[in-house]
Amino acid sequence: MKICYLANSKGSHEKKWAEFFVKKGHQVCFISIDSKGNLSSEKTLKGMITYEVPFVFFINPVLRTISRLLFSKLISKRVQKIIKKFNPDIIHAHSVQYGYISSNLQNDIPKVFTPMGSDVIVYAQKYLLYRYIAKKAFRAAKIVTGDSFLIQQSGFKIGAKKEKNYIIQNGVDRNMFNSRVEKGFIRKKYNLHKNDKILLSTRLIIKNSNILNIVKSFNELYKKDNKIYLFLIYSYKDEKYYKMIKDYILKNSLQNNIFDIGRADYKEIPNYIVDSNVYISIPTSDSSPKSVYEAMSVGVPCVVSDIEWTKNFIEHNKHAFLVKLDNVEKIVKSIKEVIYNKKMKNMVVFEAKKLVAEKIDYNKNMQRMEELMLEVVG
Repeated sequence: MKICYLANSKGSHEKKWAEFFVKKGHQVCFISIDSKGNLSSEKTLKGMITYEVPFVFFINPVLRTISRLLFSKLISKRVQKIIKKFNPDIIHAHSVQYGYISSNLQNDIPKVFTPMGSDVIVYAQKYLLYRYIAKKAFRAAKIVTGDSFLIQQSGFKIGAKKEKNYIIQNGVDRNMFNSRVEKGFIRKKYNLHKNDKILLSTRLIIKNSNILNIVKSFNELYKKDNKIYLFLIYSYKDEKYYKMIKDYILKNSLQNNIFDIGRADYKEIPNYIVDSNVYISIPTSDSSPKSVYEAMSVGVPCVVSDIEWTKNFIEHNKHAFLVKLDNVEKIVKSIKEVIYNKKMKNMVVFEAKKLVAEKIDYNKNMQRMEELMLEVVG
């Protein structure tokens, strides 16, 4: 099968999807209109061809949508040339932006559309322009996939068809994220003792990620124990929001106990997770966060915001510790529960690992995706 991916080449999730099909022997073409991403290492893999079609990029999703709508004919024309050359059996677009581009390409090639998180949960519900391009992406797709019931239901609200609409998780690569990951690498790297406590966040530094409340919660813990540390890993930061966080850190003299890592190599993420005592993710909206499942798979307990996606299959005090995202006191209480209640922690870790193995395994979900594609291609 010849598959053409339309997606952001910086995205680790998109890379893992393409990687699966390359390793299964399919020919894969990957087209990105964003700046050069992290797929360069895949160019040596047989069957993978990558194309960068750079276009002006706006961080703000509304401006990005407007620019790509205004220049859609130009973008589609450039992408169509590559499509014609590669001649794929199927096109798979990840995110509303790329789904819209896909909708403007030749109609005789079946298309798969996978919206991402806030694409349809937030922006398409809030902005008319975003809703327009999302609707067009849904109409053009032969298959629609999403990683949660929440994202699926949000799509139905704006016109997604119920036929051939499936829940496919991004999935955790359990060969990479498991309890066999060697401990101590990160503690040694940053000169931390084995008894020091570590909190880890790998969310973007944006308002939706609620990082400021994570830092405020950390401050309350730090007042009682100065041998506790917070690691912030992120691939993007909103400068205005980042400044608010940095100002708070400096005001409360937390700079020596907060490691502002920024972007980390994806291959190192399991090392950061396994050396952490708590993984924390408390965004205001989300779909089905792979980063949380990865921490679960490694065996690190998670503190997560009690928002709609958790209704998929997350039970409080069984798979994770659910908290009100704006309640610092409750967040602190849950983190303490994780650190100091060993019996509770071990039970949650066991159930969370079991959940990932049964429902969120990368290979199982990608095999299902392959089956769906082959059905359409014939």
